[in-house]
Amino acid sequence: MKSHALAFSLLLTSLLCVSGFGQTPSQAVPKVFLLGNYEDTYNNLALEYNTLLLEVCDNDLLAAHEKWQSMLLEMQAYAEQIDFDINGVKIWVHVFWESDGTIGHIGYYLKPQSRNINTAELTAFFKSFTNHYQFPLIEKRKYAHYGSASFPVNPIRNRN
Repeated sequence: MKSHALAFSLLLTSLLCVSGFGQTPSQAVPKVFLLGNYEDTYNNLALEYNTLLLEVCDNDLLAAHEKWQSMLLEMQAYAEQIDFDINGVKIWVHVFWESDGTIGHIGYYLKPQSRNINTAELTAFFKSFTNHYQFPLIEKRKYAHYGSASFPVNPIRNRN
C-alpha cells in the first residue's frame, strides 16, 4: 500500500513539474523560443510583461521606433562581431525586457520570405545576444514589444 502511495506521489510531482505548476510564467518559458511553442505559458508571459515599449516611451511612436531600431542595429553589430550571418533573416519577434533593460525572453518566428536559417543556430545567437546586451531604457515595470525585424537593418533617420 505504501509503495502505491509513493508511486502516486512521485507521479503527481512529475506531472506538476512538467505542467509548470509552482513556477512563474517566465520560468516556464525558455529565454529564447519559437513563437507557437509554449503557447499556454507564453500567454502568461505576455500578462507578466504587460507594459508596451510604446507606453514606456510616453506614447511617442518615433521614440519607441528609434529604440527598437537601435536594438536591431545592436543585434546586427553583434552578429558581425561574432561572425554570424544574420543577413536575409526576416522574423516576427516578441521581446520581453526586465525593468532594468535586460532581456528576459525573446520569442520569434521566421517569416515565409526569410532566408532559410537553422533555428537552433538562430536561437543560440539570440541567447548569446541577450547575455551581452542591455536595452538603454530603465523602467519600474517589465515591458515588451512585438514587432518585425529584417536584417540587414536599414539605418534610421534622425528625426531632426
